[in-house]
Amino acid sequence: MCHESQHSLIDKTLYQEYSATIKGKQDIAIYPQVAGAITKVAVNEGEEVKKGQTLFIIDQVPYQAALRTAQANVQAAKASLASAKLTYENKLELFSKNVVSKSDLTMSKNSLLAAEANLAQAEAAEVNAFASFYFAACKNH
Repeated sequence: MCHESQHSLIDKTLYQEYSATIKGKQDIAIYPQVAGAITKVAVNEGEEVKKGQTLFIIDQVPYQAALRTAQANVQAAKASLASAKLTYENKLELFSKNVVSKSDLTMSKNSLLAAEANLAQAEAAEVNAFASFYFAACKNH
């Protein structure tokens, strides 16, 4: 005796999830020279980029503020240097007329040297602040 059974075929789609990593033909790692949150991505994944093209921008607000502060510090240091130079020149003239002591002249000379050093420090800080602000826009080099 033969048994016949009818089975119907039903199309079903089965879903399964797997973790995976997709890698390109050439992967590169990009590390910014400054820290911060990325505020803009300027290229799309897989897009060809040219030399000098901005890839992404890191929040520039703190770096711009630091640059402005550094620029103001340079101006303040220049003003202090001008005052110290004027004071020294006046003391030098007064010393030649025996109006002020050698000690007063030496102290004004030391103040002038300190003001020159402060200006050099402020200018170096300005260069660093500018570099940080510049590097907040990450470019292809």
